[in-house]
Amino acid sequence: MADDQCLGDMAYAGYPMLKTPNFDETALVDLCFDRFQAAALVCSPTHARVLTGRYLNRTGVFQWEHPIRPPETTIVESL
Repeated sequence: MADDQCLGDMAYAGYPMLKTPNFDETALVDLCFDRFQAAALVCSPTHARVLTGRYLNRTGVFQWEHPIRPPETTIVESL
């Protein structure tokens, strides 16, 4: 996940300006990451959603630099 990057910005999708060798290799075996939905217009709420799998109201992250609520468990912590 990168800020301001679209599917068309990947080398395997035909974008010549960005080198994405790892994504290109996985795309060869039919594993493409092309169905990502951002949780908000800014990055922090989207990152919180990816880290916890929960909606913004649950994480408490609505704009930049807001921390995730302490009771929330991230996917990494669960693993």
